[in-house]
Amino acid sequence: MGRLKVKHSNPKGLHDSKFYSQVVTVSGHGKTIYIGGQNAINAEGQLIGKDDLELQTKQVLKNIGTALASENATFNFFRQKSPNLKECAGCSPMSRWEVNVGWRAKDFC
Repeated sequence: MGRLKVKHSNPKGLHDSKFYSQVVTVSGHGKTIYIGGQNAINAEGQLIGKDDLELQTKQVLKNIGTALASENATFNFFRQKSPNLKECAGCSPMSRWEVNVGWRAKDFC
């Protein structure tokens, strides 16, 4: 087995943290892209969609798309495409479903 190469990066378009890497890529025989736990923070470090689950989810998915693009990948490379939307006060099951379907149908696939 050959040597593995590990690359840490903070791609342009994502918040540049001094404490962690947004993306870690491990390559050798194959390539695996690890994306840091994304939240609804834009590149300037501002929270997007305070108290709005749909806007927050769209920002998170935009961030994931940016991370993937930095390694020439797309959502088509994803092993799992179902965002984990937790229960929240005031969020109906329908709104969570609409965010999920909207992401799959229009924005990222």
